[in-house]
This record gives sequence, C-alpha cells and structure tokens, in this order.
Amino acid sequence: MLYAKLGGPSSSVLKGRSSVEACTLQFVCAIVLLVRYSASRKRSHLFELSLLCFTVCDIFRTHTTWRLSHSAPVHHDSVIAVLQATATAAYGVLLSLATCFSESPDPRFVGLVAKESDASLLSLLFLSWLNPLVSFGLRNRLSQDDVARAAIHHNAIFTLPDGETDRPNVRSPTTGLLRQLIRRMPLRIHLLYMGSGLLSIMVAAVTLCQPLIIRGLVGFLQGTQHSSAGAWLVVALFFTFLTIALLQAQGTHLLDQAAYRVRGFLIYRIHTQSIQPVDHGVPGGNESAKVTVLANVDVPNFISALKSVFPLVNSAITVGVGGYMLYQVAGLAFLGPLVLSLLSIAVPVLLGPRLARCQRATLEATEKRLRSMSQIVSNIRSVRIGGVLSFAGEEVLSTRQLEIAAAKLYRKIFTFVGCAADSVNGLSLLATFGLYTVTKGASTLEYTGLFTALSLIAIMVGPFLNLVQMLPDLYEGYVSWKRLSHFLAFPRITDTGGSRDKVKALIRAANPELIAFARDCSLGWTPEAVLHGLTLNIVRGSITVIAGETGLGKSTLLKSLVGEVRVLEGFMNILADQVSYCDQDPFFLPGGTVREQILWGNDLDLTLYSAVLRACQLDADVERWRSRDSQVISTTEGAPLSGGQRKRISLARALYHNPELLILDDVFTGIDSDTTGRMRDALFGPGGFLQTRLSDMAVVMSSSSADVEVLKNTPFRVLDVGNFTTRPQKIEIITEKEPSELLIPGKSSEKPEVSEQATIVETAEPPDVSSLAKEDENDAPDLGPVEESQSLKKDMIIYLRSLGALGVTVVLLLTLLKCIADKGSAYFLSYWAGQVQAGDTRPVGFWLGIFCGIIAGALLLTLSIFWLFFMHMIPKSALGLHEDMIQTLLRAPTSFIESRSSEILNRFIQDVGVIDLELPQSFLNTVFALCFTICSIIVLAISSPYTLVSLCVSVILIWYIGSRYVATSSQLRTLQIAAAAPMVEFLRAGFDGRCTIRAFGFERQAALTLLDRLNHSQKSAYLFRSLQAWLTLLLDLIATGVAVTLASLLVGLKSKTNVGWAGVALVNTIVLSQELKLLIHWITTFEVAMGAIQRIREFITLTPSEDDGRPDEKPNDDWPLAGEVKFENFTCCHGDTPILKNVTITINPGEKVAIIGRTGSGKSSLVQSLFNLLPRTQGTISIDGVNLDTVPSPLIRERLVGLPQFTICNSLATLRRNLDPSRAHSDAEITAVLDKVFADVKGAGSDTLLNLDQVWERCEFSQGWQQRLGIVRMLLRRGRVWVFDEATSGMDRSTHERMMEVVFEAVKGGTVIFVTHHVEDLRMFDRVLEVRKGVVSEREVGRGERGEDDIAVQGP
Repeated sequence: MLYAKLGGPSSSVLKGRSSVEACTLQFVCAIVLLVRYSASRKRSHLFELSLLCFTVCDIFRTHTTWRLSHSAPVHHDSVIAVLQATATAAYGVLLSLATCFSESPDPRFVGLVAKESDASLLSLLFLSWLNPLVSFGLRNRLSQDDVARAAIHHNAIFTLPDGETDRPNVRSPTTGLLRQLIRRMPLRIHLLYMGSGLLSIMVAAVTLCQPLIIRGLVGFLQGTQHSSAGAWLVVALFFTFLTIALLQAQGTHLLDQAAYRVRGFLIYRIHTQSIQPVDHGVPGGNESAKVTVLANVDVPNFISALKSVFPLVNSAITVGVGGYMLYQVAGLAFLGPLVLSLLSIAVPVLLGPRLARCQRATLEATEKRLRSMSQIVSNIRSVRIGGVLSFAGEEVLSTRQLEIAAAKLYRKIFTFVGCAADSVNGLSLLATFGLYTVTKGASTLEYTGLFTALSLIAIMVGPFLNLVQMLPDLYEGYVSWKRLSHFLAFPRITDTGGSRDKVKALIRAANPELIAFARDCSLGWTPEAVLHGLTLNIVRGSITVIAGETGLGKSTLLKSLVGEVRVLEGFMNILADQVSYCDQDPFFLPGGTVREQILWGNDLDLTLYSAVLRACQLDADVERWRSRDSQVISTTEGAPLSGGQRKRISLARALYHNPELLILDDVFTGIDSDTTGRMRDALFGPGGFLQTRLSDMAVVMSSSSADVEVLKNTPFRVLDVGNFTTRPQKIEIITEKEPSELLIPGKSSEKPEVSEQATIVETAEPPDVSSLAKEDENDAPDLGPVEESQSLKKDMIIYLRSLGALGVTVVLLLTLLKCIADKGSAYFLSYWAGQVQAGDTRPVGFWLGIFCGIIAGALLLTLSIFWLFFMHMIPKSALGLHEDMIQTLLRAPTSFIESRSSEILNRFIQDVGVIDLELPQSFLNTVFALCFTICSIIVLAISSPYTLVSLCVSVILIWYIGSRYVATSSQLRTLQIAAAAPMVEFLRAGFDGRCTIRAFGFERQAALTLLDRLNHSQKSAYLFRSLQAWLTLLLDLIATGVAVTLASLLVGLKSKTNVGWAGVALVNTIVLSQELKLLIHWITTFEVAMGAIQRIREFITLTPSEDDGRPDEKPNDDWPLAGEVKFENFTCCHGDTPILKNVTITINPGEKVAIIGRTGSGKSSLVQSLFNLLPRTQGTISIDGVNLDTVPSPLIRERLVGLPQFTICNSLATLRRNLDPSRAHSDAEITAVLDKVFADVKGAGSDTLLNLDQVWERCEFSQGWQQRLGIVRMLLRRGRVWVFDEATSGMDRSTHERMMEVVFEAVKGGTVIFVTHHVEDLRMFDRVLEVRKGVVSEREVGRGERGEDDIAVQGP
C-alpha cells in the first residue's frame, strides 16, 4: 500500500463493501475516543504511543485511498477515502489534545520553567518540554531558585535509600567498585543505559540506508522511471533523516539521565570513603586535594568514557557494514578504507600506555597546584601578615608550570592521533578509487557507483573520525577509573580492635559503669607505633586529663577513642552509645547558622540550649551579633568567627548532644584567661554544666601542660604521656578520686608504659576574624554575569588574545585551505568520472597524481594546524590566563577572598582545567566544523540554485532558534558552574571534619546534605545538556528540510539537472547532516568551555583591589626607621558590625607592648589593621609619621615584620628557601638562628634541620615545629616594627617562655606588638593594652610579681 503501483483500473478498484464498513468503524472509534478524552484528559504514554502509530500509518493509508479513488472513481471508493481522511484527522486532533493538555493541574508543577516529569509523549519525543524554559530564559534572568523548582526526570537524581549504610570497600579495587556500581543502580537505570545503546545501533542501521537512497536518486536522474518513483525516494529520504534525528536526540537524553545518576553515586562514594579514618601509612599526598580532583576531574572523565561506549559500537557497526556495502560497489578496493581505519586506530592504541601514564602524572600535578592554592585562600591573613604572599604565589605558578609540562606528552600524542583520524577520509578516497581504477580500469568509473561509494565512505569516515578522537578520552576515563577504584579501595581503619556488638553488650551488662577501655594498646598513624602499652579504664562519672607538652601524642590518644588512629597491638573498645568530640581544629558545616551548628540535626530544647550557651560563654557573643544565633558561618574553618568563638561553638555542640563519653581536645587553648576562668566555673564549678551531669557521662580532655588548674576542685586524674623521647616512658596516674577498678576477665590492671615514637601534626586555631556578621554586599561586587549581548564578544577577545593574534590568524587561514582541499577532492572525482564518460583518454596516473597532490596538501595542512595549536598556542594561553588570575587574587581584599573562598577555589579547579584542553580542543573543532559546513552549503547552492531559498529560510530559522538558545543556555552555563562550588566545598569539608562527623554519628545526615547540594548542582547541568539535545534535534530537523528540498528540486527539475553536481550535492546532504551534528556538538561544547573564560574575565575585571583609591606614594627606603606606631581615632568594621571603636594610642619606638582581651574582642583585628587587612571607616594609622593610607599594601607587609598563627610554607621549595624567601642570608646565619630557636630540642630531628637542601614537603614537621620555624623565618628578616599575632598559641607555658626570651633577645631596640592569651609572663612587656568590645585601654601593671588575676580582662 505504501508503494502502490498506480497502473490499470484492475489494481486500483477496491472491491466489496468490507472496506467501507471497516473505515466507518474506524471513523466512529476515532470520534468516540476524541469525545471521551476531551471529557477525562487522563494522560497515558502508552495511549499516546498507540495514537502516534495509528496517525502515521493512517496518513499513508489516506494517501493510498485518495490515489486509488482518483485513478478509478467509483462511489464507494470516494466514500472510503473521505472516511479514512476524517478518521485520520480525528486521530490527529486527539494526538494534539493528548500532547498539549494534561490531566487536572497539579499544584506541584504550577509555574515551573521545565516540567519533564509531567510531559506528554510527543513533548518528550521532541523535547518540547524545554520550550517554556527557553521562553522564560529569553524574557527573564534565570536564578538558582528557578532551576531548583524545575521538575526533571527522577532517573537523573541519585538518592540514598532509607536505612542504607555504606561500608568501606575492602575488596579488589576495580571489580569491587564496578560490582557496587552495577548493584546500586536501579533496574530502570540499567534499562536506560541499554536503551540508549539500542537506539545508537538503530541509528547506525538507518544511516546505512542513506547510500541506497542516493544510489536510487542518481539512477532516477539518469534513467526514465515514472516521477512517482522519485517522489517515494524523497519520502524515504525524509523518513531516514527524521528517524536519525529523533533516535539520536532520545539516545543522548537517555544516556545523560543514566550518566548523571552514576555521577551522583560516584561522588557519594567518594564522600563516604573520605570520612573514614585515614591510614597514614599509605602514601597519598594531600588527601583533601585528592578528593577534590577525584570529584571534579576523574568522575567527569569516567562519565565521558562511559558515554563513549555506544558511539563506539555505532561506529564499529557503521564501518563494518559500510565496508561490506562498499565491497558490493567497488570490489576489492573496499580494503583501502578498512586497512587505513585499522592503522589509524592502532596509533592511539599503541600510544595508550604512555597516554595513561601522562594523564596520571598530570592529575597528580593538578593536586599539587590545588594544595598550593588552598593554602593561600584558606590562610590569606597569615600569608599577608607573614609577608610571604609573593613567595606563596611563586609556589602556585611553579606547580602550574609543572602541570603544563606534565601534559606536554599528552598534547603531543593528541596531535598525532588527531592527524591520523583526519587523514582517514582523504587517504580512503585515494586508496578506494586508486585501487578501483587500477583493478577495473578508469573506463568503468561512472556516476552511480562513484556517488554510492562516496556516500558510503562519508558515512564510514564520519563516525570513524569520532571513534579515533574518542580513544584518548577512553584512556583518560580508564586512568580516572583506576584512580577512583584505588581511592575507594584505599586502606581505611575499619576496626580499632574492639569487640563486636554482642560482646560489647555482654561487657556493658557485666560492667554498666564502664564507658571505654584499652588493654596493652599500641597506637600509631603508621605501622610504627606512637604510644605503647596503653591500659586504661574510662568509667561513668570520671574526668581524665591527658597532659604533656605540645607534639607528644595527646591528640593521638584522643583520636584513637573516635577510631581515627590505628590500634597496632592489644585492643580498645568504646562502649558508649553516644560520643561527643570537640576537635582541636573546630569543624563547621559551611552555610549553617550558629544554632544549626550547635544542634547538628537534633531537636531544639530551649532550656538545654540556653544552658549550653551560658556554659560556653556564648550568650554575650550572641547578644552582640546583629542576627543573634541565626548568623551564618560561611566556611568549614568557621570564618568570620574569631578563634576563641569557633572553639566555644564547637564545645557547645559537644555539650548539647548529652553524650556518654565527652572528648575534648585542647578546648581552652587560644581562649583568653578571663573567658577560660568563666567557662571553668560554668562547666566544672559547683552547679556547673558538667558537674551536674557528670554522673551520666565520662570526660576525657587534653591539656597543653601538666598544669590542670582549670579544673581546680573537681576530682580528676591525669594521664601524662611523658617527655619526647624514643624510648618507652611510663604513664603516671595521679588520682584524687580513683574510681573503683573494673576488672576485665583475663587482663591485668597494672599501669603500663607508654612512649612517643613520632611527632603528631596538630593544627593551630584559624586566624582571628573579629565578630560574626554577614558581609555587606557593597564590600565586594557580585561576580554575576554581565550583559549577554557583549559577554561572548568580550570572552572571545580575551581568549583569542591569550592564544596570540598571529597564531589564530595562521590557524584560520590554514583551516580554510584544508577545507577547500577536502571538498575539492570530491568535486575532482566527479570531474574525473565525467571526463571518462565523455571519452577522455589520458592515463590513470595523470588523474591519480593530481588526486595524490590534493590529499598530501590536506595532510600537511592538518599536521601544521595541530602542531602549532596544541604545542605552542595552548601552553601560552593556559599559563597566561592562570597568571592573570593569580595576580588578581593576590591583589584582592582579604574580606573578598574569605567570603568567596569556595568560589575562588572552584574557579582554579574547574575553570583552569577547562582552558588546558577542553576549551582549545572545542575551539579548533568548532572552526573546522564551521568551515566544512560553509563549504558544503556552497556546494549545495552550486548544484541547485533553487536550494538557496531553503538555505535562506534555514539560516533565518537557525538564527531564530540560536538566539533563544543562547539567551537561556548562557545563563544555565553560569548557574551550572556556580552551583558546583557548594558541593565541592562540602566534599572537602567532609574530609577535614571526618573525626567530628563520625564521632557524632552524623554520617547519614552529612551524606544527605551532600546529595542535596549535588542534585542541585546537577539539575542546572542536566537542563543545560537537555537544552543542547533540544538544539541538536531542531538543527537536524532543519537539515532534514534542506535535504528533502534539494532532493525534491532534483526530482522535479530532472531534465535540467547536471548529474555530476547533483551527485556531489546529494553526498553533501549526508555530509552536511554529519557536519551540522559535529558543528552543534562542538559549538555547545565550546559554549560550555567558554563559560570558564567568562568567569575568568569576571574574576579579573570585577574583583576589587585592596589598594583601590589608595595613593601610590612610597616612603623612604629606610622607613620605618624609629618604629613609632600611632592610632588616631581609628574605627573599622566587619560588614555593619564595629570591630574597633575610636582607637587612639601611641606606641613609642623600642617599646614592647602586649595586647590582651577576651576572644572576639578585637585584639587580633588591631594588629591586622596594621597590615591593611580590615577596611577602615574613620581615623588613621601612622608609623614614623607616615600615614599607612598612602602606602601600598604590599610595601607595608614588606617593611613590617609579622608573625601569624599559621606558618605558611612553599612545599616544593627547600628548607633554606622557606626560612629565607628573599635569599638574603648565608647558611651559617640560618643555622645560627635555628640553633637558638631549637636549643631545647637538640637531638630530636636535628639531622632534618641541618639539611637545608631538603624539600619542605618531605620534612613532615609537626605543627609545633612549624611554629618555631616561622619564628626562625621572622628573626631572619630586617625591620624596626615586629608584630606577633598569637604566634605561640597552642604552646605550653615553658615553650612559650623560651620562645619569648629568644625573640626579645633578637629584636632588641625594635618596637614589639604582641597579641597573646598567655597572661602569666606579662612582666616581660613595657606596656599592656586591653581590648574590650572594640575599645582599647591601657592597663597599669607594675614590673614586679603579678598574678593572673591582676591582669585578667573583664568580659562584657
């Protein structure tokens, strides 16, 4: 019926009345269905699918019945035609109703910009559910809230099943992760993935029908068939193009759904593995940076490789079947393309191992660069106070150069692979027609076989080109899969030697007061033990104080109680059901309020909450904050809280959870003495918070020294780990109220020995950032997108400049010549065939020689383009853009960097990674695809001038669709990148706070929080990818229209058509379709990648400079000479919150001034203002009469000598360079200062200190030693004003006093400003300044003996 031959009347008359009755029944059913659906409008995709099939089939049936009725006009034949047409129309109306209207409005989907989950079948098929999003994006500015409300398909969202627990993987790396991935994905996700593969195979099958149709059309143009044959060939061409467009769009969309689901699972597994205890004995570098790179680089690489599997299958089928079809046309000449294909595949396969090693080295270099960047961003105040900003920036630039150098081999391999892939088309034409003419003779070359072979080669080479270019991506995906598998199988401490739950229950039943115990334990971070022979009972109602000097293992012992440290010998068991842990380094969930940080998922008990705030002395702080306890903590470290406030909030969280076992790690370090005294009374005094609850819990806490005065009259016992030594030391138990010994069967209760075998790295508190408040929006401009009409132009200018104007011009010129050569080869073959048919007698060698010259020229052009672009232009662009970003960052205000730390790191992770390869690759491929598309259009126009009409209409449609697409996609692109920052920040935060998360049993809540951020970030990415599929589908439909128009004109104007040009044009319809797909693919890829340039441009142009508006007046070279410091009516704020108020003080030359005060009072802000780290609202600061407002900030930090809390190092530099960044001192001078600072620890690591050539990252200094090395670096500098910002925080009293003596001896005659919490040795200073609520006053204290209470600062 679809191809009825309308010959004589006998074949055209439908006999009998059964057809009339059948059509009448069909007509009645259609009307009934139409009325029924109009009343109910119940949506069913199965019903819509059946309607679609009925409608399509009835369209052909209607055509047939009408043709038959016209050829033999019988009355009932006309009735059949009318009834058939009416029924088809009814089905069409019904299908339109089912598509345009849904069932009763669902309030969940009202006002959504995209609602895929409620879309009709046709809307899903043609992706028209995205039309409201496109219209909304054209008229409005999309926001994260708009994206969050979009109802995307649930298949793309990874969720955590109720009650699921994720255990660390201890099986074989690769198979274990693969098994988990297969098991954890629902059946529908497997079906989605396999369905996309089936659609890909169907695309290959339909594509292979195109050469047959072209063969029929060329034969039709040369023959005398009836015009209906040509018409049906045009219809067949239309359906092949339409089917390919729909199948590809749906296959891509289904694959995206499965890919985003898999991505969610992998990032979730990275998170769950990263919060497990780390086995420090396994090499892995900075694991926080590794986690970030795995999530941002390795997961996308693996997903890209996963999505490449079915296109590879498609390419293999197309090449295999196409080769057989080519054999039918060209005989043995088909071997040419196949052999060339195999050889070009062999190139990347043979280079695969080197490519994998190169990729692994590049990723490791990226981790080093990220670690260096994190050091600057996270500790910007310490970097600037220490005067090492340029030194730290130098490390980042060095790691960037190493990263670019590591990728050089990869770019070289990619160049050769690209040349090999691009050479296949030309060499295949040469091999095929060269062999054909040699074996069969040139006289057999004719149009039908020529254009059939050309179309087959075009179909084979197009997917094959993708196949060869995908192979490096597959290797990248394989390397990333191995890295992911290795990390997820990374040895973790999964069992600390404790009994299982049943044994634990038996012990609790026998000893109900026992909370935790250890027997003959050896503890360590590595296989080498740190503590030996530990035997300990922790019982309900007891307080155990772990005492000892800094770096001797107190934190090691405490972290063993939360499972972070390995139990090498013996066993340890924690019997408590609820454990609270207050880490030495407080951890916070970024973006949570103060109240949320304390509750941490628990219900609010106002009575308990108020008691906790009072016990931690937070009630006064909360009263001062503008938003009270609803203020947001923006970072995991706790910015913008002061160091003491961070510790007290962390302590409040531990107290609020009513634990059975309370573990406190140095909670009083860094808190002023007055606040410490109040907390002591509120916690341990009569009626104190812990005193009244001690009967229900046990407390284990560490102290920086054996001085446990903080507990005063509270019964406790002290566990002293002894002095630092390599031989075992005994643990001394001092008991004032010894709990009754609880015996564990088979174990001795004797007091064991303990030794310290390694230094524990303990991180000091973060910088003091005054009070908590939201940063004013006016402090720094928003980094949102600029006007879209100018954005792309500006981005292109910046990127082209980074590549180099001359290089870009040469590449564009060579690419244009390359396209002309490739398109000219097909025309040359057509001309050759025409000359042969016209009787040309020139030898085959003549024609083949010309053809070889064309192909060789194209290959040389390709090699020149790739080598110039990948080996010269890309490194220049990558280094230049990164250096511009670094310089912008180093000039940015401190408040700007702290408030946008996660966003800045995200830029240096994602954006910098994009400009390394993805952006230049997409740029070059876009240029290639655009030039080839333009050349194909020119060929079509030459072959049939009337086609220009459809081409003009197509250009208008493309402009119309493209303008609407760009308006929405550019916004989604920006939202997609910005939405990834909170997820990345939380992923890094999870690793940093793993001890706290596990101790509180917060694993599931943390996982849910991560998945919430992950799914939010993926929603904009999913919509963006769906919009790309929508654009590709529409452009494929436009290409379908152009192809059908061309074929129709050729058929209709058969007598006026040049068969040679017509054949070239028909081949180019297939090529044009593929080129349009490649063009759209690379344009959309380039568009995504250009988002990195947009964000880089916005970062460079919109980031303020800390010296904006500051006069550039440099003082004398010897400034400051005397060292007089004056504050005159100085006031500064953090946002709207005053930090310092009307400060007027004068520090005379040579004076040594101590600054004390309650945590959060503003004492660190006072010294930070000297370094221009805080914005001034009024007043001035001057040194030796020079107003600091007139001095550039870098010069201030160079001339003042500062020592921050954190010691910032260059991990790639030597110890010598870290101690003397300016290279101004000899080894003898450096060693002399080292001897003074480390005089009391000679013999404990002196070999490392004496080896000044050792690289810093291999030294593995403890935090305490890094503080001392910071003092060494400071003493090696020259200056008259010395500023210490709690430089001895965390040191015990004796070490602090020794360091003070060394410092004061070295800076004799200089002005010293020292912020300190140590109030017991203030007699060493000439003056003491007290900061209270932002007001600075002088305390008159004599030079004689003084006690702590004499100088204690009264709190608010």
